Amino acid sequence: MLWSTGVSAIVHFLAVAKGLLYASLGHRYLFAYDRSTGVERWEANTGSYSGRSNAVAVADGDLYALNSRTGKQLLNLPLGAGGVRASSLAVSQGTVYLPGANLVALRLPPG
Repeated sequence: MLWSTGVSAIVHFLAVAKGLLYASLGHRYLFAYDRSTGVERWEANTGSYSGRSNAVAVADGDLYALNSRTGKQLLNLPLGAGGVRASSLAVSQGTVYLPGANLVALRLPPG
């Protein structure tokens, strides 16, 4: 085993990037852990979960973009009635692609 750390709620989604492990916990919080050691780097409260998606970037029917190093909010974009209806989204080279009533591509702010 490389490492283990306790968490305060059920982990709903994991993602790994830039040396960090991102974990969506309890439909309200996003945590970043050092991928090698398991040490918590930051946490962010994203608000209550709307049930539309279990992706780390979506809560309350809004898309959140957070600074990957600090967890500070860079963007909060209401997705509207179409919202995200699936648990998958894709991110590539600063663009996020969202499934739902329409296929949407959004440019993300740096960070």
